[in-house]
Amino acid sequence: MSEALVFGREAPERKDDFAWENEETAYRIYGPALEASGEITSGIDVWSKRVPNFVIDSFYRRDAEGARTHNSSLSYHVDNGQGLDSYEVGRSRGCGGTGVLAGDKLIVSKNYTKLLILGNGPIRFAFEVTYAPWNANGTMVTETKRITLDAGTHMNKIQSTYTFEGVSTLELAAGLAVHKGADATFPAPGSVASVWDTPQTASAGRIATGIVAAREEHARTLAVAGHALVVFSRHSGEPFTYLAGSGWSKADMPTVQDWDRYLQLQLEQMEHPLELRWNSR
Repeated sequence: MSEALVFGREAPERKDDFAWENEETAYRIYGPALEASGEITSGIDVWSKRVPNFVIDSFYRRDAEGARTHNSSLSYHVDNGQGLDSYEVGRSRGCGGTGVLAGDKLIVSKNYTKLLILGNGPIRFAFEVTYAPWNANGTMVTETKRITLDAGTHMNKIQSTYTFEGVSTLELAAGLAVHKGADATFPAPGSVASVWDTPQTASAGRIATGIVAAREEHARTLAVAGHALVVFSRHSGEPFTYLAGSGWSKADMPTVQDWDRYLQLQLEQMEHPLELRWNSR
């Protein structure tokens, strides 16, 4: 069997973190056990790395050892040469989380309540998460989100479906957190949002995040509520699809220009996919 190029798992050593990665980058989200402890967010967290090998297990292992031995240098918030967690997701949308946009306010769910792994390598990792109903400006909504990460890309493919009653459509937003000192731009208005972000540790360089949506999704882009948003108007049960991902200035995205070119390339490839045809003889 081919060596796996993608990986993901629940992390019981930190309640019910769920983390996934490929050779380029790593991500995580938060479940009900963390919600019960007060760590509440449905945003997507980013781990920055500069090595192609998997880091999820080693990050959790050394962080636990650091806590056990009171050795802060072992924390995964410290770069040990492989990378680190220096992205603050908090209650934000992080790197591609979603919410309901009502005026200039984002109304968001709590942590996921159900998770199902759909594919586990060797070149594609896919899973689905469900969020409990919440009140979005007087409308009760639920969300199911399907996330796919392939080998060789910085970008997750995310398909989100909201269900609700009482209104015809809702404005549903995929967002990128914009931290203090960050630069948010829209290289392709309506399709691409880009943030050249500031990490928690100043020495950690810059963290790039981005969202890409095909023009056929009929989205719009705007900056509001501390986020760069890509907004989709949808009926209940009507999905929207986008790419969301991250890069790191201390890895293969040294400048914001490199990152924006990468996002533009993702848009071009999304709208003009490679086609393979067999010639009959």
